[in-house]
Amino acid sequence: MSRDASNYNLSGSLAPELGNIDSLQYLELRNNQFTGTIPQELGKFGNLKSLDLSGNFIDGAIPPSLGNLSNLIFMYLNDNELQGSIPNQLALIPTLAVFNASTNDLCGQVPPFNSDKTSLFAQSKDQRALLRKLDKEEYVWQ
Repeated sequence: MSRDASNYNLSGSLAPELGNIDSLQYLELRNNQFTGTIPQELGKFGNLKSLDLSGNFIDGAIPPSLGNLSNLIFMYLNDNELQGSIPNQLALIPTLAVFNASTNDLCGQVPPFNSDKTSLFAQSKDQRALLRKLDKEEYVWQ
């Protein structure tokens, strides 16, 4: 099952009840007007392969519970107002191929994603804090 509600000018906050849809594989809510935080209940999607919340006005921290999405391949959280650091749990998703958190207000050390498997995109809104790769496994904001 998939839900693509991209570009519909939807608004309001994301309902925690979304996490109760067990069969959902694709949740595409990009380019709307969603506000508030990402509900930790979204980490319950056992079958989710793609989560796209990009292009909204979502703020707060990225919930560590998203690290429970063990079948996730794509995670797009870019172009929001997210703050804080990227939870270490996200780097443990074995199937994650793309993680995009660019154009947010993130800070702190970036967890050691598998650089051979995961394409990582992260950059702050003001373009002053670019993600810099220190070595094969370590990234920091500069």
